[in-house]
Amino acid sequence: MNLFSIIVDGFAKIFFTRDRFLKHACLLTITGLLSLGSAKCQMISEEIKKLSQNSNVTSALQNFDFHSILGFVIGFVIVGLIIGTFLNGYNLKFIHNSFCENSDEVLPNIDLEPYKWFFNILPLYIVWGLTFVGIALLIKLCFVLPLLGVLLLIAFAILLIFLKLGMVFMQIKFAKTQDRTGLYNIFNGLSYMKGPVIGWLLLFGLAFFVLYSVIIFVPTFLIGAFAELASGLFGFNSEVPLFAGGVIGGYLGYVFQLLSNYCMVQIYNNFIDVENIPDETFENN
Repeated sequence: MNLFSIIVDGFAKIFFTRDRFLKHACLLTITGLLSLGSAKCQMISEEIKKLSQNSNVTSALQNFDFHSILGFVIGFVIVGLIIGTFLNGYNLKFIHNSFCENSDEVLPNIDLEPYKWFFNILPLYIVWGLTFVGIALLIKLCFVLPLLGVLLLIAFAILLIFLKLGMVFMQIKFAKTQDRTGLYNIFNGLSYMKGPVIGWLLLFGLAFFVLYSVIIFVPTFLIGAFAELASGLFGFNSEVPLFAGGVIGGYLGYVFQLLSNYCMVQIYNNFIDVENIPDETFENN
């Protein structure tokens, strides 16, 4: 495998695909709605925090429209669940298509099929989540113990990291065939953590840290800095550029998630499951 060629190939299959403008416009809109709602919720939280610090709290609370805020939060939670379910299922379908090495149609169509993918994997998510909760409770017990507790805490932290990475590959295994057999035991993912796999994960992690810093963090930071500067110098309302930065950051973040999963599929193919399913058995989009 070649690190650079895999990342470039992943970018090409995400951005140079059939109906790319329509697909990316839809993804920008969907992720943008989620980002706008999150930004608005953060602003509401900051406003409530300021009210709690107000010397005349009673008077400030009387002018605060709790009913509208509550309605917005409930609406955002519902919309967020709908969008989050779609994006998760879309990601699974993208992983499935990524096994078609000779296909340029990896990016799925925008339709209702991602919901089917999500509900197919939902039983695994529930079991994995309960397992993580159980481990978290064990970690909480470590704080009661002295030196032994610290050592156990470090051991559990390392275990959680490897379990999380193994869960990613178990998700990829599910996306390949939509078969949940043997995937309920999250500890089975530890068998994937071999030397070559860990080495490539470190390489991709370093590469994506650099790409994320340059392509996502820097533009978002600059937009936020410009908004603050404009607000301070000219009295402009900084909400619009801040929202724009959130929308762009959310979209690029999701694209990077797709790209990272494409790279994970290559690791899975080369070091975990070398007997790949032939391209003709897959139906893209």
